[in-house]
Amino acid sequence: MQKQSRKRLVTVIRWVLIAAMLGLVVYAVIRYAPYLKAFLNDPSTITGLTDWMESFGVLGIAVLLAIQVVQVFFAVIPSDPIEMAAGMCYGSLWGFLLCSAGVLLGTMGVFFLVRRYGEPFVEAFIEEKHIKKFRFLQNSRRLELIAFLLYFIPGLPKDVFTYLAALTPIKPSRFFVISSIGRIPSILVTVIGGENLAKGNVVSTVVLFAIFGGIGTIGMIVYRIVTGRIDKKHPPEQTGDED
Repeated sequence: MQKQSRKRLVTVIRWVLIAAMLGLVVYAVIRYAPYLKAFLNDPSTITGLTDWMESFGVLGIAVLLAIQVVQVFFAVIPSDPIEMAAGMCYGSLWGFLLCSAGVLLGTMGVFFLVRRYGEPFVEAFIEEKHIKKFRFLQNSRRLELIAFLLYFIPGLPKDVFTYLAALTPIKPSRFFVISSIGRIPSILVTVIGGENLAKGNVVSTVVLFAIFGGIGTIGMIVYRIVTGRIDKKHPPEQTGDED
């Protein structure tokens, strides 16, 4: 009964988060559609858009921060567009600090919810194949090093691992520090790209993302090779839970 209650609560939390995200999207589309249309039709409006966003002051920051936090919960949603928008609106420094704060808050939320409700909460957001793939980390002696590399190398499923890390013995405080430091290059590059785009430096932005994308591709290849070897050494355990 207790397990069923936890599953129901996890389901409620999931749908609340989905509703919150959809609500933000619908509101943004209805409220800001004219600005989006102008932006798509005339790139010169980027400057006007950023000035307009900045005019909201704390409210604009709060909305962007909230979106970043919710994004961490939905690992399938890429964080790059949010970080780029932060760089466009608030510059590299403040955009970086804002995104880092949002990611940290989201990471803490996911981590402690997983620690509280266990695998049912993870299964509500993450595919089972990812859970099985990283199950070996529960007994890894190099858990913290592996965690850092997963967050540091671009192109890897960072938000997915946030859920899975909470299932391991890693200490929360150390995990938050490791994941935050590991995310720095990815966030920094994206917000810098957003700021350059807002200033009209399209070529430098494309070059920056091309280089970072190349590194990310290499990272994904390495990730596939490593996890492929892990699957051979640590095949998924067969249980009778499905009976």
